[in-house]
Amino acid sequence: MVKISLDKKRKTDFIALAVHKLKTPMSSVKLSLEMLLEGDFGELNNEQKRIIERAYQRNNTLIYLANDLLNLAKVEANHYYNLTSVNFENLIKSIVDFEQEEIKKKEVKVNIKWPKTKLPKIILDKEKMFLAIQNIFDNAVKYSKNGGEINISFSSNDKNLELKIEDYGIGILENDKEKLFTEFFRGENAKELDPMGSGLGLYIAKIIIKDHNGKIWFESKEDKGSAFFVNLPIK
Repeated sequence: MVKISLDKKRKTDFIALAVHKLKTPMSSVKLSLEMLLEGDFGELNNEQKRIIERAYQRNNTLIYLANDLLNLAKVEANHYYNLTSVNFENLIKSIVDFEQEEIKKKEVKVNIKWPKTKLPKIILDKEKMFLAIQNIFDNAVKYSKNGGEINISFSSNDKNLELKIEDYGIGILENDKEKLFTEFFRGENAKELDPMGSGLGLYIAKIIIKDHNGKIWFESKEDKGSAFFVNLPIK
């Protein structure tokens, strides 16, 4: 069971309320900009199109940040985790399916090495663990090179299950490694490749995995790629 202070609950409740209030107008702005770009109000010249595309990207950045703040508020505000027996293989399949649009955009090949023997069911909060691992996998897709590969593999024993998600993308700068799981932190090479990130994905993932009495760590070399490991107790 996860306990939080009253002050922290007020803070997270305020964040959740503010984000909900902001998301509606931002979604309306997104729809209006999409209509302009699609020519619903007439043909645009090159300069008009460039400015509107820039506004569209900036608005998307705010939407991504709002979603991450909302996820963080949910994780920090909840007093409990809804623990159930979960088929971990199905959970990974659903995450890969969820990311199909981004996978196709980057033309990334995802290789899943399923274990020879069926993985044991594991006790966890399915919704929150989906969010944690989806954040890790989304980074692997996002920071892969176009046409690259991502390898997913598993190992287990009587007590623990371990997941490995490996990419061959931009990697993590040596000076950034100690700060990687901190709130709002983003590496310089990550910001260059994807300006829209919030720096909350791995921070949220670490909170969820830690609350499940699990561990998360990584190995990485700049321009060679990264491997993230998640170790979770089965019971």
